[in-house]
This record gives sequence, C-alpha cells and structure tokens, in this order.
Amino acid sequence: MNADTDSARAERRAFLEAESNPTTNLDYLNRLDGAAAGEHTHVTLYYVPDKLVLPPTAFKNYLAALGEYSEHLLEQLAATILDDFNNEIVPRWLSIQLKRNIPGAPAQQTLLEDHQPKWENRALLARLERF
Repeated sequence: MNADTDSARAERRAFLEAESNPTTNLDYLNRLDGAAAGEHTHVTLYYVPDKLVLPPTAFKNYLAALGEYSEHLLEQLAATILDDFNNEIVPRWLSIQLKRNIPGAPAQQTLLEDHQPKWENRALLARLERF
C-alpha cells in the first residue's frame, strides 16, 4: 500500500482526534513524545495550539498508524507528520524532532518547524531545548 494515497492519508489522519483548546487567547507550549515507525524512531513534537489540542492518547495512536513508514527516510517521515498536523490540528507553531538509532547504523536526527503566517513569540520559543 502506498502511504501517500488519499485513502491512506485520511485513515492515518483520523487518529488525530483533537479537542478544543481551553485557552485560545494565550500562547503556550505543548510537548508530546513517542515511538513511531518501529521502536528505533523517537518523535518529539512541540506545538503552540491555536483552536485545537491533541490528547496524548490520540498522539500515541497516530504514531502507531505510521508503522508502514519504518523503511522511509527520516526526512520523509518528519514531513508527513508536519503535513498531517498542519492539516488536522493547525497549530500556531510546530516543531517535529525525529531521532533514529538503528543498531549498526549511524544515528540520525531531523528537525522540521513551521508556523502560521505572522505568528511570532520569541520569548516562548527561547524556552525550548536546543536541537
């Protein structure tokens, strides 16, 4: 099955069951962590919510749905997660960090970030861990 088909994309994104953000007038950071695409890939996701927040259980279920990406490039996996979150959660700001450590292979890290046009909060983002 091609992971990029419309039906596969919709099926995967269905796991991103968001809830309403209780404080849309404030910028704040959320962090979610989990394993994706097999046990050797760790995902850390930081985001500043807009209208929606993602419960940790939904994030865990979404990552489990990415299992077919275990053989894909880490950059491709990161871009897929970024695209899914931008379409379903629509955060003000989003950072996705992936780390892959397969025994016998070089360790790899990938970081992607995106934000809504004109959104900026440097003081808040300065609190983040460095890549």
